[in-house]
Amino acid sequence: MKILLVYFLLGILTASMILAVDLVAGMDLAMEYNTIHAIFVTTTIQEYIYMIVFLSLPFVIAIQSFLKKRREAK
Repeated sequence: MKILLVYFLLGILTASMILAVDLVAGMDLAMEYNTIHAIFVTTTIQEYIYMIVFLSLPFVIAIQSFLKKRREAK
């Protein structure tokens, strides 16, 4: 479960860095969300599949290690 915490922490830090850079550059918050929305509108289904696979990897690893520890305890 520690790996999930690390991934969430890295995700939050990345999002805050992107937001901070855009705010320093003079973009307002509504324009920032519009930019993010425009990026996801132009994303293809193949790119969505890759994003889903890479986003689910930490959860798969955490579940796998939990099940491995559970089997070793028996």
